[in-house]
Amino acid sequence: MQTNGSDYTAKIFTTNCYQGNVTVTPGRYNTLTKDTSTEKTAEEFADGTVTRLLGASFANGGGFPILGSSPADYTAVDAALAEANELDRTLYTDLSAVDTAVANVVRGYDRTHQSEVDAMAQAIRDAVKNLVLKGADYTAVDAAITKANALNKDDYTNFAAVQAAIDAVDRTKDITQQSEVDAMAADIQHALAALEKKPAPTAAPTAVPTAAPTAAPTQAPQESTAPAATQAPTPAPTTAPTAAPTATPAPQAVSVIPATGDGANIALLWVMLVVSGGAALWIGRKKG
Repeated sequence: MQTNGSDYTAKIFTTNCYQGNVTVTPGRYNTLTKDTSTEKTAEEFADGTVTRLLGASFANGGGFPILGSSPADYTAVDAALAEANELDRTLYTDLSAVDTAVANVVRGYDRTHQSEVDAMAQAIRDAVKNLVLKGADYTAVDAAITKANALNKDDYTNFAAVQAAIDAVDRTKDITQQSEVDAMAADIQHALAALEKKPAPTAAPTAVPTAAPTAAPTQAPQESTAPAATQAPTPAPTTAPTAAPTATPAPQAVSVIPATGDGANIALLWVMLVVSGGAALWIGRKKG
């Protein structure tokens, strides 16, 4: 701005400044040159320094002073609310913090309360950021593991594949990774379906005990229909009674001189003696 008059001439050059750079060229009635400029940086405009120097009637409007009666800027609040409303509430364990931040939004603030409006937006963003996703559903995985644990691994040739599938289970998955958890369960089920049993061990041949020779049963003697030869019964030895020794009559003395007419009697007597002696000898041998 340039002013020309009979008394003075003034020129004002304004650049990036607060009050402007004023240079007064002395005139006939003005002998004073005064620099009333206070130049400000871009940072001081952005951080509200300039706005505060203007007084309570002004507010910082995106890096420059605006009248404080202007409505506050709710752009950040509206963006945070949109993010909260797009959430799938079934995925999270607890959304109470988000609901509280949304409920605390107050509309109608002017520019002098812009910092409070910005805090509302930040509260919503923080609540959304801290949400905790629900864990994935491991029901199918647990059922497959239970089925595997009920088996005797020593009965199968390839149980190692089942064990490897079980060991690969990752329990850190959340609900958005459910498909990965389902794949883990399927891997265990496939390994179980492919199990092959070990062949049954061949029993060692058992030696058949040699039966002891069975004695042919003794055939009961059959009664012969033929008449048995009648054997004469052997008589039980009968002890023959020992005959009392017969007193042998002592020989009578023969008269040397036989009586006349007794010759026949003498001969008969000798015969009887011989016979008696023989009989006694035979009886003795028989007893022996």
